[in-house]
Amino acid sequence: MGLFADIVVLSRESIYTTNFMKYGFTPGMGATCILPEKLGLSLAQEMLLTAANFRGAELQQRGIPFAVLPRKDVVPHAMMLAQELADKPRIALVTLKEHLAFDIKSKLDSFIEREVAMHRQTIHEPEVKQRIVQKFGR
Repeated sequence: MGLFADIVVLSRESIYTTNFMKYGFTPGMGATCILPEKLGLSLAQEMLLTAANFRGAELQQRGIPFAVLPRKDVVPHAMMLAQELADKPRIALVTLKEHLAFDIKSKLDSFIEREVAMHRQTIHEPEVKQRIVQKFGR
């Protein structure tokens, strides 16, 4: 969900994952749209298909285009960015944000529709229930 932000800041120590496939069902919430857009196709496919965990430092080594900071610095950095944005004329900021998000927004609905169709095929499978019960209990 964090990749939908206008500016992304990650923690070196934190774990990032797209764990849908770990439980046996396909990605949702627009993940198949936003991950390739923000991380690049190869890394996005790896994350979506394997459901592997990645620390922020590892993603930084893999070349993600975001600030990756020590955990203690993430919130102060984000607050500084927010203050910089808040200093801009509101109409100009809103107009630019809408322009920058246009391509993603224009294709997001169709991606979510296709993700929902994949869920219909996968989420009710017995293996999905078994994986979820194994992980979380009844």
